[in-house]
Amino acid sequence: MKLIVAEAAAADVAEAAAWYDERQPGFGEVFLAAVDVLLDQIVEHPLRHRVAHASLRRALLPRFPYGVFYRVEGFGLS
Repeated sequence: MKLIVAEAAAADVAEAAAWYDERQPGFGEVFLAAVDVLLDQIVEHPLRHRVAHASLRRALLPRFPYGVFYRVEGFGLS
């Protein structure tokens, strides 16, 4: 499965990491690591998370008040 991250989403993640790092040095890296783990989980098990709206699914980020919205395409799924 191929993961495509929208430019706006990547910018949001970078902005959030900078915000966390300003509050506590090094915590931005903890946030980025959590995002990476969640994205890996989505790639490995794309149907694990519930549909939030139409064909969009939402995976919640542990320890942080963020969610990742994504769409599964291919093999007859959306």
